[in-house]
Order: sequence, then C-alpha cells, then structure tokens
Amino acid sequence: MTKMPPKKPSETEFRKQKRGREEEAYYQSRTVCISHPCEQLKQEVEMMQASHKKELDKMKQSAVQQSQRLEAAQKRIAELESQLAKKEHLLLEQKKYLEDVKTQAK
Repeated sequence: MTKMPPKKPSETEFRKQKRGREEEAYYQSRTVCISHPCEQLKQEVEMMQASHKKELDKMKQSAVQQSQRLEAAQKRIAELESQLAKKEHLLLEQKKYLEDVKTQAK
C-alpha cells in the first residue's frame, strides 16, 4: 500500500486551529498574570509612582519658571512706575515754571 500524503486542512479548519492556538496562548499568558498578582501589582505601583514623580518634577520646574517670570515682571512694573513718577514730577515742575514765566511776563 502506498502512503497518502497528509491531507491539507481546509480554510475553515485552518482558522479553527489558528484561533485555538491563539486562545491557548492568551489563557497561558493570563495564567502567568494570575499566578503572580502581587508581583504584577508591585510593578504597576512602581510604574505609577515613577510616572507621578516625573510629573511632579515637571510641575515643580514649571512653578519655578513661573515664579521667575513673575519676579521679573514685578521688577519691570516697579521700574516703569518709577519712571512714570519721575516724568509726572518733571511735568509738574515744568507747569510751575510756565506759570512763573506767564506771571513775570504780565
């Protein structure tokens, strides 16, 4: 008797076999996760802590930058107010001088 070559699975059978392998791999991966839940939780907590620490560091740096900008703006405001006060004083002196000239001219 001659041996027949193995029958090639049909498309439907091939899909069933593939889905079976995928399901088996999925359940095996889930079993690994379930068998070590504490370790997985520890890793998640560590990752979250690291993420929050990075976010906190970024926020602190942002707060420092905003504080520096605020300080610079406050200094600039003080300089401008000082300049304005000097100009107002100079304007008042010029008005007095103009009044004095007017009274002397009469």
